[in-house]
Amino acid sequence: MLPPLTPDDDLALNSPGTALLPKVTETSAGLMTRVLARIQGRPADGDSWRKGMTGERRVGAELDRLRRHGWRVLHSVPLPRHVDLDHLLMGPGGVFTVNTKNHPRKAVWATTQ
Repeated sequence: MLPPLTPDDDLALNSPGTALLPKVTETSAGLMTRVLARIQGRPADGDSWRKGMTGERRVGAELDRLRRHGWRVLHSVPLPRHVDLDHLLMGPGGVFTVNTKNHPRKAVWATTQ
């Protein structure tokens, strides 16, 4: 028998990018190091994680707009082995996962399976 669920188990409370926050905190350079890196035109430690979290938040905000059309949207859904689904959508059209990636100036394509 499974233990009873608690409010902490409610996945609806996860905001976009929640799963990346520990990585951003763990790998990020300090403010002065980030400023110096930007002046030098190079990435600072943790920049890729920070960009990923920003992207997930932007995509999450757009996906949240589907709620008014009968969709249920969950973000940062934890899975085993320290991975997560960036976004999970459930609604009239079915169940979909959305994985957010940052590829500036690249073509974007989608697949269905």
